Amino acid sequence: MPASSVVLLTRPSYDIATAYLHAWSQELKEIAEQKGVTIVDLEQRKATQKNFISCIEKTDPSLILFNGHAPSKHCTDMKTNCIPA
Repeated sequence: MPASSVVLLTRPSYDIATAYLHAWSQELKEIAEQKGVTIVDLEQRKATQKNFISCIEKTDPSLILFNGHAPSKHCTDMKTNCIPA
């Protein structure tokens, strides 16, 4: 991935499963930043549908990493709003 790449990372933490994903993703984030990748981190309360859509429009990320759990057709944000897959 080129140094100018942007990765959008969602890291909610609203239950035990997302708390583990949140913690694990911190290491992933740090490694990517060391490699020169720009990370847009929607962490905890910032992981909302509104912020997610705004970040896509503003940064045009090369990669989007969702952390969460839900049915296979969507993810949910910290407020359980649907983020379509």
